[in-house]
Amino acid sequence: MHKYSYGIYQSLLVINVLSIFFTRQISFLPDFSAIIGAIIILAAVILDLHWEMFWQKQESQLITDGIYSHIRHPFLAFILIASFGISIAFNHLISLTISILTTVIIVLGAKKEEKLLVKKLGNRYKRYMKKVPYRFIPKVI
Repeated sequence: MHKYSYGIYQSLLVINVLSIFFTRQISFLPDFSAIIGAIIILAAVILDLHWEMFWQKQESQLITDGIYSHIRHPFLAFILIASFGISIAFNHLISLTISILTTVIIVLGAKKEEKLLVKKLGNRYKRYMKKVPYRFIPKVI
């Protein structure tokens, strides 16, 4: 993934947070959603910490151990999970809409990145994709 892509995806998360403060709240969940959202955000932060440890090894190296043995895009999973966690924690419909748009952008970006990785790494990456079929969340997507 290009370094600028990380900035774009992080910006989407920031826009989501800002939407809570600068738009009118339209609730879509019961009041206890703050607790559920906080748990989801915590899970995203834990995922982000695991991703960081492996990413710092070498950016151009294909890493298949640790979190990468379960999902192919842990950073993008962090963005998605955190985005929906924020939407749920603050019970904010506009934030949820931004989370859905973020999901579309990230899925398209991940597909594009994987095509480039197949071109660059060939069968090595294809074997990795078969071994780890989930991009973001095991047994979900």
